[in-house]
Amino acid sequence: MFRISRFEGKPIETEEMKPQWFSIDAIPYEHMWPDDPYWLPLLLSGKNFQGNFKFGRENKILKQAVREVDKP
Repeated sequence: MFRISRFEGKPIETEEMKPQWFSIDAIPYEHMWPDDPYWLPLLLSGKNFQGNFKFGRENKILKQAVREVDKP
């Protein structure tokens, strides 16, 4: 996972996603990968974290662990 604070250029659509901008309070988690609600709020708040996810069929989360850490 990488976080950037500056970007030049224009994001382009791929087979996997169409870039769109959302306000933090309107992030459409229901349309995103099922693990995103576990770690994305930590990333957006600038926290360092580690996480592990075990996925089953149809991207169902079987096991997850996300925790804040002091350093990346």
